[in-house]
Amino acid sequence: MSTRLSVLETERCVECQSCMFACSRRQNVAGLTKSCVRVRSIGGLERGFTIIVCRACFDPPCARACPSDALSLREGGGVILDMKKCIGCGHCLDACLIGAIQWDDTAEKPMICIHCGYCVEFPSKNLQQATHDGTANISGENFAEHYLKRRLACSHCPVGCIHIAALREPYEDEPYFYKTSMISYDYEPIYALGSMLGMKTPADFLKLMDRVEAWGLDAMTTGVVLAWATEALERKILSEKETLGVKLAWGDPAGYIQACELIIEQPNDFYQALARGVEYASSRYGGQDFALAIGGNEMQG
Repeated sequence: MSTRLSVLETERCVECQSCMFACSRRQNVAGLTKSCVRVRSIGGLERGFTIIVCRACFDPPCARACPSDALSLREGGGVILDMKKCIGCGHCLDACLIGAIQWDDTAEKPMICIHCGYCVEFPSKNLQQATHDGTANISGENFAEHYLKRRLACSHCPVGCIHIAALREPYEDEPYFYKTSMISYDYEPIYALGSMLGMKTPADFLKLMDRVEAWGLDAMTTGVVLAWATEALERKILSEKETLGVKLAWGDPAGYIQACELIIEQPNDFYQALARGVEYASSRYGGQDFALAIGGNEMQG
């Protein structure tokens, strides 16, 4: 049976745009330009946001408006676009009642959601995958059940979104003696330093999070930069010559902690570039098609 996307709880949307980044990345493009999904404000933070995506009409007005029969009916609702037949007239955009058809300025043709579900899943490893086999382990529910020790709030804030986890680890030289570290976390760092880097356990994520916090690095930027560098190594755009022998591998906190320390020290041109963000680093070393940034800022999640 064909999949069909549904927008269920718009009040939970925080406009992180990760669904848009994932949609673009599915088409091997970084950023938001190739996304068939749009997230827009409906009047500021108090009123929230709306998600605009094809509703998979069973009698789609866009198909009726197409003069070249480039849109055919899709099983389960919605349409399939035949790029060869499309003449780029834009009539389908005007016909869509909710404005769910986007426009590709490069190809000068429409972009229409195919309901693949890539945006719905839990994209990981620099958005290369739509799923992550460690999702349940690094979920908020699992953290709350096994690691959460305290919640805090900024002054006068009624929400209390600061979560403090307790990580219990044995000392290296005294395996029967343990130290307990109190480490703050939230959903955005879990995304940036967790699923983006292929972390599968809370302990691995918390070890990296602890070092990032202690060194004063931005968790979002650090996670996206390291994810780009890891994929660049996989694609052989980079080598261990640039990383000074540091092995960056999905799910390995030790390598990422080493890289974070070198980003601070900046011993060579590569780490100086990483310290300036993924947009700058990719402009120097390549891999801009998987450098997840917009307007100079790394993607949020």
